[in-house]
Amino acid sequence: MLTELLPIAYPPIVNGLNDPVDDVGAVAASALTPVVETIVKLLGDQVDVTVQRLWDLLLDQDELTAACNSFMGLLAALLSLPQTDHLLRYVLSMNESLS
Repeated sequence: MLTELLPIAYPPIVNGLNDPVDDVGAVAASALTPVVETIVKLLGDQVDVTVQRLWDLLLDQDELTAACNSFMGLLAALLSLPQTDHLLRYVLSMNESLS
């Protein structure tokens, strides 16, 4: 059932990350965190855009907000998978360029 519903639900949930209400973004990130392995398997071509979006959102967040915690949790879950190690290098290089 997850393999059928995730491709349909993923785009609106990812769009929820950008909602101006922090709680909506936090719920969107929290909804995706438990299924990151399936996201990478089914929607691997969209993971890099999601990682970029999360990284951009974290740059604008206060680290004490619930949304920030949810964004970091989703980002960590995505980047901890072996299939996404190339994205981790990308994020680290972006961080170095900001310094």
